[in-house]
Amino acid sequence: MSGIRLSTLGIAAGLVAQSSLGSAWAAEECGPPSAGIEPEVICSGDPGQYSAGISYLEPFIPHGLWLTLDSTVTILRAAGTANHGVDLATNGPNAIRLDLADNVRISVAGTHAQGAKLKGRSNLTVDSGANIDVTDPSATADGSSTHAIFAEIDDLVPRAIS
Repeated sequence: MSGIRLSTLGIAAGLVAQSSLGSAWAAEECGPPSAGIEPEVICSGDPGQYSAGISYLEPFIPHGLWLTLDSTVTILRAAGTANHGVDLATNGPNAIRLDLADNVRISVAGTHAQGAKLKGRSNLTVDSGANIDVTDPSATADGSSTHAIFAEIDDLVPRAIS
């Protein structure tokens, strides 16, 4: 896989504003994560196309997650606001990792729709060989846009300004 790696230090320059719109689909499409720190979950093409996306959100992943989509996975979302292909978020201190194998296909469309969206308070890593198609037909000039891969470090630690 060719990789895009995002970390606490390397991500700051490439981030854009976070949309406050939430996801509206069921969590844990590839099964529940096991106990432990940064448990691994592997998605395969069965049950076929993930038309509602794949999401693992707080409180279901308080210890982070390592999500792998194998080469048989296809996500084709209907157009809609914030209809993300993959949505991973935790409020915990552990990392989120997303591995997208070669030949994974993700297609999303709509205002604020992201192909893969990660949000956490620690390292965020994406290793992708996927084909990601993202379209925003709205042409809304609201300062937010769509992206193939969107990652946000949610740093709530107060910082001293000197």
